[in-house]
This record gives sequence, structure tokens and C-alpha cells, in this order.
Amino acid sequence: MRIELTIRGRPVVLKNSKQLIVINGRRIIKSSKAVEAYQHKAIAAACASWGNRPPIAMPVNLAIRSCGAWKRTSKSLPDASNLYQMPEDILEAAGVLENDRQIESHNGSVRVCLCDTCDRRPIYKAGPKRGQRKPDCGAVKRCPFERIEVAIETLDDAPVPIAREHEETKPLFS
Repeated sequence: MRIELTIRGRPVVLKNSKQLIVINGRRIIKSSKAVEAYQHKAIAAACASWGNRPPIAMPVNLAIRSCGAWKRTSKSLPDASNLYQMPEDILEAAGVLENDRQIESHNGSVRVCLCDTCDRRPIYKAGPKRGQRKPDCGAVKRCPFERIEVAIETLDDAPVPIAREHEETKPLFS
């Protein structure tokens, strides 16, 4: 079984978005307001797409396509692995997955830098760069094409391989 969902908006990284707050003398680690706002919007979108179906309760492969207004050469380009956590948590909170522990692999996941191929970037009209595209279109933080596309494929027919100490394991790359 294969299910596809799209969550519109700028892909958010959870890793560095925590803040420390003090309430009644106790320290609490909390997500930033921007992350919480994104989570609420994304969970609502995932719930609307998923409907009233029961959560998936079997091992799955999750292919995440994070499309953001980034340039591959930018210092603010997030690590691809850091872009996995938010969609996983959203799918669990929205009731699509019973538990994000069921995710066995991220085969097919990719980070897409939209600014590298954007056709909306204006062209220089004068000077030494005349005819070349400008570095960005001006909509970097509010690009209408930013999204997370998630493809969930159940692994119901394939048992999860478990390597035992006495078994010889094959190298991933030869």
C-alpha cells in the first residue's frame, strides 16, 4: 500500500528550534513559536488529507521530499537528516502512523533546493552579469512552492531483517 501526503509551507528543522523558558522557577525546554505554529498547521493539513482512517500499524518506508527556498551553496541550508524529524512527528500526531518507531527506512528521501532552479529569478539587464539570473527571486522566506511531500509505503509483506551476532552481514556498499 502506498499513500502520498503534501504539507505546504517552509520545511522546518526541529533540532535547533528549542528554547529554554522558566516557569515558577522550573526550567522547561519548549519549541519556538514559529515551530509550534507550523506544527499546528501541518497537523491540520495531514489530518484533512488522511481523513477518518485508522493509523497505519505496520512497518513502513517513508520517502520525504523537502522542497525549500534554499540554495545548495547557502550556509543556512539544513542537513537532509534534520528534515526528517518534523514530518515523522506530524504523521504520528495526525494519526497517520501509530508510532514513528514503525519507520524502517527513508529510501527515496531527498532535499530539494528550489532557488537553484527557480525560473522566477529576474535577469540582470546591465553590467557584467547581463543576461544571467539573479541569485534569488526575492521570495526566499515566502516562496509559494515550499512544501514537504511524504510517500508512505507499507512493508506488510516483507519481514524486518534482524542481524544476529553469529550471522555474517553483507556490507552496504561494495
